[in-house]
Amino acid sequence: MTRTCSIGLKLMFFALIPLACWLGWFYTRTWVLLDVPVSLSKGTHYRSGEFTGNLNRRYFIEINAVGNDRSIKLSTVIDAVVRHYTGSPYEKLPCPFGRSRVYETIKGYALPDYRCPISPELKMHWVLSSEDEMKQGDIDERIEVGAYAWVSWMGKFDCRKGKHYNLDLDVLSDSGSLDVTNPHLYIGAYGDDYIGNSLIILVCGTIAAIGGFMLIGSFIAQRRAGRLASGPRSGMRP
Repeated sequence: MTRTCSIGLKLMFFALIPLACWLGWFYTRTWVLLDVPVSLSKGTHYRSGEFTGNLNRRYFIEINAVGNDRSIKLSTVIDAVVRHYTGSPYEKLPCPFGRSRVYETIKGYALPDYRCPISPELKMHWVLSSEDEMKQGDIDERIEVGAYAWVSWMGKFDCRKGKHYNLDLDVLSDSGSLDVTNPHLYIGAYGDDYIGNSLIILVCGTIAAIGGFMLIGSFIAQRRAGRLASGPRSGMRP
């Protein structure tokens, strides 16, 4: 085994083994405790049922709407709390009241921005309970349904690994017009772990790729050396 081949194997080993361990840990953590559709009609009572997490971490609670495509969630950008129009590339949300054409000035240019002319009121009361504690809060705000998404931040709590929780939600306002936007009750973890996960994959993948190229280069070099060594012998005559 050549020195280049040995270095390539070591690079691949020291990159892929930690990467496999990290991915095994990361994708078995409960980053999202709850993501369920809810109706915002007056009098609606929602009880989550018991749920638990496997992280000691702070989580946030929110109501969000990102249209019919739930494969991309606003809350993957964990620390963002978007309460009105956002220029994100999500599927456009329907407006239950029709749209008005509003011109938004960006860098001196007037650009059309279609928003709902009415901002529905949203009032809710929520209670998060566990074996030994209870936390509650209220929402009272106007929801501006932009062209793409809306989020109403409810609160946060420190989740303890293995602890069991229940969430009760009561809608106090006549906000059923927002149901057309497909609202979801969402509980997700704070932090930048998704960014860190991408960086780890990038770094380890790059190191493993370098090791792989070194292995391939060493193999090609050995074959060429073997052909050159056998060439003169095959051409010799007695």
